[in-house]
Amino acid sequence: MSTDDSRQLAHTWQITCHAYRLGNGLLEIEATLGDEKASRKDLSFAVAGAARRVHATARP
Repeated sequence: MSTDDSRQLAHTWQITCHAYRLGNGLLEIEATLGDEKASRKDLSFAVAGAARRVHATARP
């Protein structure tokens, strides 16, 4: 990891996985990806504030 004092947080990704055991003994895995910007960004489709998720996940 860098020791550069000018280093600034720009982006945070968080992956969350849930495993469910099915009746047949197999596992079903659900995963979501959280994507947060460290500062406000003007995107072509929206304005994303700092520490707010940029992408939404949907379940089928």
